[in-house]
Amino acid sequence: RLQHRRVLRSLATMGPVERKMTATRAIIAHISNQTVARAWSPTTALKMAATMAGACMRLPQYTAQQWAPVRLQMDRDWTDFMKGLTKAANHHNIVRASPMSLEHIEKAIAGLPRPHAVAIMLAWSMAARLGDVLQLDKSCFAKSQDGDTLVTLKRGKVVSHTQPATIAIALTQEWQEILDGFLESIPRNGWLWPQESPYARAHFQTFLVHEARRVTGQHVEARGIRRGALQTISNDNFPIEVVQEVATHRRKDTT
Repeated sequence: RLQHRRVLRSLATMGPVERKMTATRAIIAHISNQTVARAWSPTTALKMAATMAGACMRLPQYTAQQWAPVRLQMDRDWTDFMKGLTKAANHHNIVRASPMSLEHIEKAIAGLPRPHAVAIMLAWSMAARLGDVLQLDKSCFAKSQDGDTLVTLKRGKVVSHTQPATIAIALTQEWQEILDGFLESIPRNGWLWPQESPYARAHFQTFLVHEARRVTGQHVEARGIRRGALQTISNDNFPIEVVQEVATHRRKDTT
């Protein structure tokens, strides 16, 4: 149901062109636009389309208004759209994100502007999803009695798995100075990165990843930052239970 509500809320970001279309064609255009804007793979686009169809079928459960279920599967445009996505997904070669090494992270931080560098730094230091990090505001930061930086993830995918998570990170002096300088430039309780809409955040994340690729000369992916951090923890001989807890995974075999 959380995924259903999320995809339904995303419909509010549709532009004026889509709003003039029939419901089915508008949803198809919306998913197609999101696929391009967020660089979804065919498999992800297919999953989101299936989620949207399920949400529309159960629409009365998610609104106080007297709306009837929308059966996208009964529309020929929708079935053709799903067939195309299924065909593309079946022929898509799944490429797992390569874990980023500490060397590449340091190179990215040194070569990127401060806002971009801080996003990469925090995602690595917390082994957090980049999308969750980009939803931080200044109130998410505090100091422990030992002087470590405490960061509370209040939004994003991690909150769907656990309660808001507070993570203590011990940064090098150089990284701490970069973070402190960036936070000083942010108004009290202000957002750290663009939040005008989910599209703005997605565009910023895509741009950030492309810039990291340019600076490092490596095939950087958002998931590769977190995967590299988790692999580093595992290589330091921490028990799999620790890695699983940091990754907020429910099962060990997916960690």
